[in-house]
Amino acid sequence: SSLCCSRGARSIQWVAAMGACVSAVQPEEAARLKSQLQEGCTLAAQTIWEAEVMIFLNGAGFSADSGLAVYGDVAKVPAYAKRGLTYQDVCQPHWLYEEPELFWGFWGQCYNDYRMTDPHEGYEIIHHWVGKLFRHTDTSKRLQKMCREADRTEDDISPYEVKGRAGSFFIHTSNVDAHHYDWFPACEIRECHGNTELYQCAGSRHGMGRMKAHDDRCKGIWRAPLEYRFHVDKDTMLAPQVAPDESFEVVTNHWAPSGNESDSLSAVPRVGRVKGNARRHTLRHMISGKKSDANWPDLGSPSAAAAARGFGSNHPVCPSCGGPARPAILMFGDYSWRDNDAQEERFNTWTEQVKDLATERKS
Repeated sequence: SSLCCSRGARSIQWVAAMGACVSAVQPEEAARLKSQLQEGCTLAAQTIWEAEVMIFLNGAGFSADSGLAVYGDVAKVPAYAKRGLTYQDVCQPHWLYEEPELFWGFWGQCYNDYRMTDPHEGYEIIHHWVGKLFRHTDTSKRLQKMCREADRTEDDISPYEVKGRAGSFFIHTSNVDAHHYDWFPACEIRECHGNTELYQCAGSRHGMGRMKAHDDRCKGIWRAPLEYRFHVDKDTMLAPQVAPDESFEVVTNHWAPSGNESDSLSAVPRVGRVKGNARRHTLRHMISGKKSDANWPDLGSPSAAAAARGFGSNHPVCPSCGGPARPAILMFGDYSWRDNDAQEERFNTWTEQVKDLATERKS
C-alpha cells in the first residue's frame, strides 16, 4: 500500500492509493474487487501521476512476491515440526542464551535466504516511478532543503553511509530482508522492525528484561560483511558454532512450484526453501562509509573493519565486549532490540517537513 499527496493549487491532500489496512476478504467482497480491478488500477495510477509526494508503505506481502516465505509459513519445516515449534516460538531472543544453535539456525538461514534472493520486479517499477515523478521535482528539492536544515542526526551513529536527504519520496517497511537497498538510496528508507543485515550487542540474559537499570548492552549497531554467510544444517535447522571456511556450501534452494506438490507444506516458500532468482544488485545503496572508530564504543557504530571482527565464527559476537551479538530485529517478547535511531530520526524529520509544507500550502 502507499499514500500520496495529491497536487493542488493551495494544499497537499493525503489520499490512500491502495488501502490503509489488511483484513480477510470474504468471497463476495473478493468478487466485487476483482470486477472493479481495472477501475481501481486506473484510479491508483491517476493518483500517483497527480501526486507531489509519495510514501510507500509495505510489509510481508511485498516480500512474498520475491518468493520469500511469509510469517505464517517461514517456520513450517520438519525440524521445527518435530519439536512442536512455530514461528512465534522460534522468533524469540531467549534462544540465543538457551540454545544458540537453534537461534542462529533460524536467523542465519533467513539471512542466507534474503542475501541470495533477488527482489522482485516491483522494486524496479517503483524505482522508475520515483525517478520520473518524484525525486527531481521542485517540491522534492524544497523538501530536501527543509530536511537538511532540520536534520538533527549525527553521521557517527549510522551503521552505513547515508548520502543526501529524502525529497518527495520515502519508504516505510516492516520487512527485515533489506531488499530496498538494491534499488533505493538509504536516505529514503525506514525499517520499523530492523533488518537482517544489521547487528547489535545482545548483552547478558540478565539484561533482557524491561528494566533499563539491567541493560548491559554495548552501544551501536553494525553491518554484516558483504561476503559473510551462515553455515546451517538444513536437516536439523541448527547452526553449529564453527568458523566458516571454504569447506562448506551455503544453501538456499530457489525453486518454482510445479503444481504437482504432494502436500501443502511443499508448495509454499519457507526458511531455506524459497522461490525467486539469484540476487543481482546486493545492497548497492547500503554503503560501508565509516572509516574511523574515534567515538566508538562510547558513541555511534563501529567501522566496517571493527565490525568484521565480530563475524569470525558461525555465531557472531559483539566487536566491543566479545559477548553474543544478535540481529538488530524486533522479535517476539523482545525488550532489548536496538533500533536504527539515525534512520528513525531521518523519517520523523521528513514527515515533519511534509506536514509543515502542507500547512504552508494551506495557509
